[in-house]
Amino acid sequence: MMKVYKVFLSVVSAIIIPFLANAQDMGVSSPKVVFSEKSQVFLSVYSVRNTGNDGVFGVLINRRGEANSPFKIVESNPGDVDLAYISNGDRFLVVYIDKTNGFSITGRLIGSDGKFLSDIISISSNSFGISNLKVVPAVDGNSFLVMWLDNRTRMGTQLYARFVLSDGSLSNEILVESDASSIVRFDISTDVDNGNYLMTYVDNLQMPYFTVIYGKLFDSGFKSSGEIKIAESYDIDSHLSVTYNRNQQRYMVVWSDFTAGSNSYNIKGAILNNNATTLLNLDITNDTSSSRFPDVSYNIYSRNYAVAYKTSKPQAGTSNINVTYISENGQVKGVVSVDDTNTLFLNNPSIASNGFCGNEVVVYENYDVNNKQNLFSMKLLGDLCRFKLSVSKKGDGDGVVSSNPAGIDCGDKCSALFDDGTKVTISALPLESSLFSSFTGMECVNEPVCTINMDSDKYIEVEFLLKTFNITTSAGQGGRIQPESAKVEYGGEQRFDIIPDNGYVVENVIVDDLYPQGPVTTYTFTNVTSPHTLSATFKQTNVYTIHASASEGGTIYPSGEVTVSAGESITFTITASNGYYLSAVEVDGMDIGRVNQYTFEDVQSDHTIFAKFEADLNEDGGKEVFQGNEGVTTTVVNQREESSGCSCDLIE
Repeated sequence: MMKVYKVFLSVVSAIIIPFLANAQDMGVSSPKVVFSEKSQVFLSVYSVRNTGNDGVFGVLINRRGEANSPFKIVESNPGDVDLAYISNGDRFLVVYIDKTNGFSITGRLIGSDGKFLSDIISISSNSFGISNLKVVPAVDGNSFLVMWLDNRTRMGTQLYARFVLSDGSLSNEILVESDASSIVRFDISTDVDNGNYLMTYVDNLQMPYFTVIYGKLFDSGFKSSGEIKIAESYDIDSHLSVTYNRNQQRYMVVWSDFTAGSNSYNIKGAILNNNATTLLNLDITNDTSSSRFPDVSYNIYSRNYAVAYKTSKPQAGTSNINVTYISENGQVKGVVSVDDTNTLFLNNPSIASNGFCGNEVVVYENYDVNNKQNLFSMKLLGDLCRFKLSVSKKGDGDGVVSSNPAGIDCGDKCSALFDDGTKVTISALPLESSLFSSFTGMECVNEPVCTINMDSDKYIEVEFLLKTFNITTSAGQGGRIQPESAKVEYGGEQRFDIIPDNGYVVENVIVDDLYPQGPVTTYTFTNVTSPHTLSATFKQTNVYTIHASASEGGTIYPSGEVTVSAGESITFTITASNGYYLSAVEVDGMDIGRVNQYTFEDVQSDHTIFAKFEADLNEDGGKEVFQGNEGVTTTVVNQREESSGCSCDLIE
C-alpha cells in the first residue's frame, strides 16, 4: 500500500501581502530536492520572494516523508536555487542567485542534520545578469561543480563553471562557452563511473520555428568532444532535465514539446548511452492536456526512472503534478498523481529518489488563494522502506516470541518485514518448563516485553532457560540423607538415600512436610516441576554383641566383639588355612556342622560363634580340605593309614 505524507509549509512570516498581478511570484519559488545516501534523508531548498521574510529556506524530510520545520539558510533577495549532495562528509551544497546588490552566486554547505558547515560562500559576483544556475557532485566525489549562464560583459551570455570543495574552498572560474547566447536553459548530470559530465541544453538558433535539444560531454578536465543533437522541440521555451543511471551507465533526458495538432504541450524523452548517443526516444505524455516543467530522477533500487511534471487543463482552470515511471528499457510503467486538488497554480516540481528502498519525494509550488502566495508542498511516493526483524532463541529452555503488529511468531516464523518507523512490541512467553532470561539487541534487556523501532534491519536473540528446582533435605539425630540437597531440571528426577547411624533405624520419611513415606531407606522424586523438601527422623535401637572366634588353622570374618542393632542381620564367613580343615562350627555352644558361612538374622540378643579347625593327618597324598559348593567342609581319604595298624578307610 502506498504511504503518502503531504505537508504545506508556509514561510516563517505570517504577514498577509495584498494580491498583486504577479502574485505567483510571491512566496515559495523554485523548490529543489536531493537525497542523502548516507543519512537517508531528503533536503529540499527553495527561495522565498516578496513576503517581507525573503531568503533561502531548507526543509529536512526523512525517508518516511515526514518533514521538519523549515529553517532559513540565508536572508537575501534570491533568484533560482539549486543543491547537490556528496557522501564524502555527508553534506549538501546549496547555491542560489542573490539579487540583493546586482547579481551574484553564493552558496552554503549544510550537513544532513541541517547544521551549517560553512559561512556564506561567494562563488561569483558583480554580474549584470545570471540565470539557469545548476550544481552537481563532481566526478571525484569530493567536491561540487557549479555552472551558470552569465551576462557579465553585457555583450552576450557566457557559460561558466567553478568547483567548490567539500570544505568550501573554491577553484578558479572556468569559461565553458564564450558564446552561449543561444542557450535558453541547460541541465547537467555526473557520470562518476567514467569521469564525465553530460550537459543537455535547449538551443534557440532555429527560432521562431523550433528549438533543438543538444548534449555535450565534458571530461573531468572540462574538455568537450563537441555537441550531439538529441531532438527538436516545438516548445520555444522548452524545459529539460537529465539524470544518470549508474546501473546501466546511461542517461535519460526529458523535455517539453509542443504538439500543434492537439494544441498541447507534452513530455518527450530519450535514453542515451554513456557517450551521449541516443538509444531510444520516448513519448512520456501524449494527450490533449498540457504537460511541462519536467524533472527526472533514477532510482537504483527499483531500477526505474521517475519523471515529475506539471499537467494543466486551461479550459477547466486546473492543474496537477504527476509522475510517470519508466523502466530501464524505456517502458512506461504507470502514472501517479502527486496533487490533483484542481488548484490552478501548481508549478516547478522537483523529484529525488531514495535508492535505499525505492521511493521518491516530489516537491513543488502550490498557490494559496487565501494568502495570495505560493506555499511549499511535498509528497512521498511509493511504499515505505521495509526492514527485516529476525529473532533467534538460545538457552536450554524454550518459549514463544511474538510481535505486535503481527509478523513474528517464533515458534515457526522467526522473521518478518515491517514498515520503516514501525514500533514493534516483542513479547517473550516461556513454556511451562522454562523461564525468560534476557533479550540481546534490544534496550530493555531483562524485560520479557519490549518495543523496538524498525528504522533498519534488526536482529534480536531471546534466551530461555530451563527451570531448575531446589530439593532441600533435613535429617534428624541418628542418621543422614544423601545428597544433602540437589538442583533438578524441569521434568527430571533425583534419588535420595536415607542412612541411619549405627544403633539407629529410620523412623519416618516425609515429603514436602505433608506426605509421610514410612521407614524407607531411599526416596526418588520423579517428573520434578516444583521445589520439594525431604525430611527423615531416626530412632535409637538395642545393640547386641556377637562374639566371633576361631581355633588355630583358620579364620572367621568378622571376628571379635561384633555389635549388631536389633533387628539387623549379619553374615560370618569361615575359611580354613592350608593344611587344615574345618571340623565344626558352634553357634551359641551348639554344633551346627561344617559350614563356611553363617547368618544371624533379625538379631534380638547376644550370640557367639566359634569355628574349629584341625590339622590334616593324611600327609602322604590325602586330599586337602576344600570348601564345597554347599558350604560343607569335607575330607576324603583315599589311602590306608599304614602306621596306625588300622586297615580301614577313613571317610567323612
